[in-house]
Amino acid sequence: MAGRAVGLDNIDIETATRHGVLVMNTPRRQYSGGHRAHPRLMLALCRNIVPGERFVKRESGPGVSSGGSAERKILGVIGWGGSARGWLTRCQAFRMKVMAYDPYISEEAAERIHVRLVGGLEELLREAEFVTVHTALTEETAA
Repeated sequence: MAGRAVGLDNIDIETATRHGVLVMNTPRRQYSGGHRAHPRLMLALCRNIVPGERFVKRESGPGVSSGGSAERKILGVIGWGGSARGWLTRCQAFRMKVMAYDPYISEEAAERIHVRLVGGLEELLREAEFVTVHTALTEETAA
């Protein structure tokens, strides 16, 4: 098995769509600042930016609410590398609660950065309102 994942190669888009999960590929080269763009996309989802823009351009049909706020939403982070830490500071600025699943981060390290560690993916997926994945595809992460 390759030790990396590229784009959406390892995502079951059909299943995600069936469950109402939006999956995006946002490679660094497309955005100034790399991982800084990803939280912006999450905020756009919270605020219904795309449907709102479409409504304004159409000037017809039912109105679109401005959506909610990211404040106090729960972000689930799978894998705790450098790009995940970039999410942390931005999401905590919105007073989001951050939980993480990574068998290699210690409880003490998580407490220092105000991240709640969870014992497994099931718990993270059940509680998180947004999920971001920061793992390479390896024998260990494929399961």
